[in-house]
Amino acid sequence: GRFLAQGSSEKKIVFTSFYDPDYGGSGITKVSESYWQRIWLQEGSSESKFDNCVFKYGGYGPGQSYSIALLIEGVNPEIKDCLFEKMGGTSVKLINSSSSIENCSFQGQSYGQTLLEIEGGSPTVKNSTFKTGSLALEIKESSASIENNAFEDFQYDFGTIFVESSYPSFQGNSFKNNKINGITLTGDLEKDWTIGPNQTFL
Repeated sequence: GRFLAQGSSEKKIVFTSFYDPDYGGSGITKVSESYWQRIWLQEGSSESKFDNCVFKYGGYGPGQSYSIALLIEGVNPEIKDCLFEKMGGTSVKLINSSSSIENCSFQGQSYGQTLLEIEGGSPTVKNSTFKTGSLALEIKESSASIENNAFEDFQYDFGTIFVESSYPSFQGNSFKNNKINGITLTGDLEKDWTIGPNQTFL
């Protein structure tokens, strides 16, 4: 069924650990015991929404699929005005999704993290901020639209955004204090792809 989490700017909906000291918990100690694993939306969860939500201390578990706090597969929820911070792994992964992510903040806490992963589909990510981590955004086999976002303080050796065999559009994004202020391209392209001006590709 649908997952509707619709808060407001004054009353956020919070997904966090039972041990989160900001919400009466005793404090985060061992990551393996204190973090929650994931929320997974699949077919049947159409028309889901996350609006004015806070996600903390999630995305930690056995295996790669459990190291994603919000996993969206084959459906297109709206994600708006949300904060993702202090995650154990990836904040959000979209698989074959055309979701809209707007006015969100992604804040990493380690240099081993990718904050947002996109695999397939044609999602839109706009007016959002990404700060601190190894890689801000990874795009595979997707025609995602990446518009008016800010990327700051990422330390991946080969760029801030990693694009593999994809046809994304980039417009109006800013890069600051990253190890490489650019977008890494790899893989194969099987059709025409138009690249806009004022962008750095590696």
